Amino acid sequence: MIIDCNAIRFHPTARLWPKLRPIFQSEWCTEFWKEQIRDYADARGWPHERIELELSLPGAVPAHFDSCDWRLGRKGRPPQWHRYVVHGACHWMAPVYLRVIGELELDEGWTLLNGPLHSTVWNRQRGIIFDPQYEALGVSPREAFRLATASEAKRVVLSKPASVASGGSIPVDGALTSAL
Repeated sequence: MIIDCNAIRFHPTARLWPKLRPIFQSEWCTEFWKEQIRDYADARGWPHERIELELSLPGAVPAHFDSCDWRLGRKGRPPQWHRYVVHGACHWMAPVYLRVIGELELDEGWTLLNGPLHSTVWNRQRGIIFDPQYEALGVSPREAFRLATASEAKRVVLSKPASVASGGSIPVDGALTSAL
């Protein structure tokens, strides 16, 4: 199967925010992202006691656990959905994003793409990615997909660098196809 990386686009988080907000702020979602943040903090070696204290504070959101201040220097008021973006935590936040978009669009075919370099949520039939993190960071949907399928993309880059570098197609086969 061939996937045209140029055709992949983001599911627009800002436009969907009125519908996404109550899901992100729901009790089940809050508990889920807190669990994911605990795992993220453990992987980074952060002190368990400090993380638990931060998580217990009223108004705690995932952005409080950012590892860098990518928001610095941005003009205007940040969108509310940026509070659910944590730089460097894609592997932990992507499962949250999958459950959130699955709750919003019950009958859609969303799947989690886990690569060694990035994790994202993809709707194969519609050719869209729900990735608030990379959308907020200004990374293209093509790059998000490429990084989430890096094991396949790396093989292609070695054999056809001009095609992939110019945003060409990525063959999807082998292990990746079975996940799709």
